[in-house]
Amino acid sequence: MVCPVYRSLRYHGRLIHRQSAEVSCWRFQAYSGTAVISLHELETRFQHVPPHLFEIVVELRNLVRGIAPEAREDIRSEGLVYYYAERGGPVSAGICQILIQSDHIRLAFNHGVHLPDPARLLEGDCLVKRFTRITSFDQACWDDLRTLIEVSSRFDPYTQTFRAPQAVE
Repeated sequence: MVCPVYRSLRYHGRLIHRQSAEVSCWRFQAYSGTAVISLHELETRFQHVPPHLFEIVVELRNLVRGIAPEAREDIRSEGLVYYYAERGGPVSAGICQILIQSDHIRLAFNHGVHLPDPARLLEGDCLVKRFTRITSFDQACWDDLRTLIEVSSRFDPYTQTFRAPQAVE
């Protein structure tokens, strides 16, 4: 898939972004999906994001890292992707995606149609993917978002069941 701003390529498991000729900001940047991406790297990569939206990204990231510390974190052109690498890739083993839009942050779940959503936060008309829009840090339903991330982290798309919660030591 080619984006009008830059192309994304996979090279030995690494996502490499290369800006096309129209814009001259990024030049081959590799993001390997390490266990922890530094806040400085996030700030650099998403410097175009307004501060009020970036703080939502950071808070969502902290929630995911607290719920699934072993999850792989990849930086993509549109945001962050979290998944269990030992179970598969971003779709089959996906936890969630933090997608940056022009006026809001979208927390997306590849298998969202299967998630319980008593607060009715999820929307979307794709086959199985669902998302919620977050426009303001103060108005976000953080407890409900935490619950969605936690439930998604336990969902097994192959059996369409939920794994038991891990015991906290």
